[in-house]
Amino acid sequence: MAKRPTTRTTRAKKLIAHPSRSLRAPSQAPFREWIFIAAILCLIVVFFAAGLFGGKSLFMRDMVFDFIPQHVFAAQVIKTGHLPLWSEFSGFGKPFAADPQTATFYPLHLLFYALPSGLAVNLYCVLHLWIAGAGMYSLARHWKLDPSPALCVAVACIFSTWMVCCMEFANNFVAVVWAPWILLVSSMLSKKAGEVGKLVNPALLRLTAMLALLFVMQYLSGYAEFVAYTVILAFAYVAIRSLVFNGFRAFMLSCGWFGLAGFLALLITTPQFLASVEFLGYSERAQGIDPGFNVASVHPRQLFGLLLPFINGYPGYPDKYWAGTVFEYWIGTAYVGVLPLMMLCLSILWFRPGRNRMNDKERRFHCTFLYGAALFGLLMAFGKHFPLYGFLYKMVPGFDHFRFPSKFLVLVLFSFCLLSGFGYQSIRDFDSENGKSNRLARGIFIFCASVFGILLVAYLAASGAPTLFKLLAGDKFPNSVSVGAAQLDDLLLCLAFLLASTGAVACLMFLKSRWRDAIAIGVVFANLYLVGSSLHPLTASRFYDSKPDNVLQIGGDHTGEYRVYSLYGGKQQWLYANPDGSLVEWATTAGVGDSWLPHRIHQIWQGGQKLMRYTILYDLLGSLPPEKAEKLADILGIRYVVGGEPAESVYWRNAQRQLKIAERPNALPRAFVVEQWIFESDEHRILNTLMEQNPRLAAVVEPLAHETVPFSGELSAHPSQGKVQWVADEPNRIKLEISAAKPSLLILNDAWYPGWKSLVDGISQPVFRVNYHFRGVFFASGRHDVELVFSQWQFRAGMWVSLAGVAILGLMMRADLFLKRISIDH
Repeated sequence: MAKRPTTRTTRAKKLIAHPSRSLRAPSQAPFREWIFIAAILCLIVVFFAAGLFGGKSLFMRDMVFDFIPQHVFAAQVIKTGHLPLWSEFSGFGKPFAADPQTATFYPLHLLFYALPSGLAVNLYCVLHLWIAGAGMYSLARHWKLDPSPALCVAVACIFSTWMVCCMEFANNFVAVVWAPWILLVSSMLSKKAGEVGKLVNPALLRLTAMLALLFVMQYLSGYAEFVAYTVILAFAYVAIRSLVFNGFRAFMLSCGWFGLAGFLALLITTPQFLASVEFLGYSERAQGIDPGFNVASVHPRQLFGLLLPFINGYPGYPDKYWAGTVFEYWIGTAYVGVLPLMMLCLSILWFRPGRNRMNDKERRFHCTFLYGAALFGLLMAFGKHFPLYGFLYKMVPGFDHFRFPSKFLVLVLFSFCLLSGFGYQSIRDFDSENGKSNRLARGIFIFCASVFGILLVAYLAASGAPTLFKLLAGDKFPNSVSVGAAQLDDLLLCLAFLLASTGAVACLMFLKSRWRDAIAIGVVFANLYLVGSSLHPLTASRFYDSKPDNVLQIGGDHTGEYRVYSLYGGKQQWLYANPDGSLVEWATTAGVGDSWLPHRIHQIWQGGQKLMRYTILYDLLGSLPPEKAEKLADILGIRYVVGGEPAESVYWRNAQRQLKIAERPNALPRAFVVEQWIFESDEHRILNTLMEQNPRLAAVVEPLAHETVPFSGELSAHPSQGKVQWVADEPNRIKLEISAAKPSLLILNDAWYPGWKSLVDGISQPVFRVNYHFRGVFFASGRHDVELVFSQWQFRAGMWVSLAGVAILGLMMRADLFLKRISIDH
């Protein structure tokens, strides 16, 4: 019997037969990958061409009124040599860096620190879309897809309506773009653990370190919910894959390394994590929050939006969106294009009989896993229309701090895009000379023709009356000729791209040209460009840097001693997708959202996550009878009120935009002295007592557990008034000169919060919570220097823990040298 040639012998013969091709392969492969990744960047630049080269930016509501002002404020403080631990300008003050939404320590926010806001927004979105696209492409390639299907996966993901809409919410958006990379490295970790079978291996150490860094980046982006989603998805993949392919030992090994990566990430992010946990206990989410079942539950009929992206309406107000239990367009959309949906359906071809190669087995596993992830995401997104989300909300600890079930559509997005890649791959593997394959091709085209015929009949039927659209969208569909015409255009777009997608599939199956893949990718991009480019209106980039000059002049030298209340502070929601650039400029002047924050105006509105007691006071201010509301406004130090026509009239009915500034001379200053106080520990009675007293003469003090007040503070018929002079009002630090004829209480109308320390003539004194939400420091009679400093132990102690985590990470990245040295020594 002839000896069978070894693999090495066979490979040597191939090298002799085709030396040039074989020698070039190793160097060409990485270069080819970079071509495809560069193609993703080129498509993104095309998508943003008007902004990058035309002096314009996408108008994104929350980016304008929340995130950019917060990033600019952080940059201003950092440039003074301080960390932005506290913001005194947002709703009586809040721990700025501890609020996860500000994402103060996310590295890529340096763009906003160094560039004009309009340019920074464009580059920020381009960069993160490219990170997401490169991650999806790399993940698809790791899962044994060819470059063209992997490119299709990336394009469908980054230009999906979910991703384009999500750019408006910086922390959501950034947290999502790191998820593909986390899943990729988790997959590599699971695979490597099954191959090596050892507890410690340099490759496993490096992959664990990489995974930890990715977790760090995602957590620092400021949205813990998506971190939780990603961890659940990645851990489920690691656990299931290890059990299916490598057995229980590999399962334990993979889960152990995955857990170690999470632990290292926690070490590195300890300063932010500890501060955010403390903030959570004092925030509006301390006791759990409303999950938003009535405003963010996807109804099963709204899944028609996967094929007709605007079946339930368009972004914006008023009367542009009518999805019932989904309050805005962005929260209920996950459109990936017609061709990816068609490819998604074809991913079931990996389960047909006769496919038993190892790659086929892995692809079947990945398809099964993605089907499961998509189903889980859909059932969770259904919210009140399916019991799963409600069950987890009640039974899983911590789940009641999350909201909006429809956010789980992100799992549907990733699953659909990756499944479309597997369907694309099955078409690329099509053998046009095989009889069974020809029958398969006929089946595919019959299916496409049937769908096209159904949609064409629907289009013809809907041309006469919008009955079909009312049936698909539910009872909320408006009875409007213009809306019906817009929906017909949506259906016509679907028909056009269904026809184009069918042609692209035919090219992939029968055309041998290298351009066949370019045709398919072009169809996907054109489809998503036509839909996605209409989701955010373009506006002049200068509006991102608008300065409220008229408001900056109010109060003269008193601006820092009193607070300003804008009636428009919480009215940013109605500006969603508004195309009027001049209205955006007016809104920043009017103090909508956090737009005044970079201009250091002590505004009453608080952006981001809010302190619980602040929320109660703000709600009371708008709900009390006028006389009591005026008294509360005096207590809160509101000296100026900015108002005008109602926001809805300005936004939608072209009402006059002139702002009116009213001065309230009876408002208490930010710092003052009283000689009388009343102790009260019950939170509800504090407010009643406060409203019954004269706040200029007496304060309501909450006793501290381990502190006693050295003075009595009896009520007096003829109280005297102390004096307060401001010396310094700096980031995280306030310095005052005070004097009084009797032992007194200094009240600073800034929010009380753990971490504030006071020094009276250099001697530490406790900071009491007074008048429900503010700070108070007791002092003896006479003149004193008082300094209040905000310094959280979480940042000080956490920094050492973080440095230790970074050191461990560095050792793991260089583990190969360390292990080699050990082996040499032995």
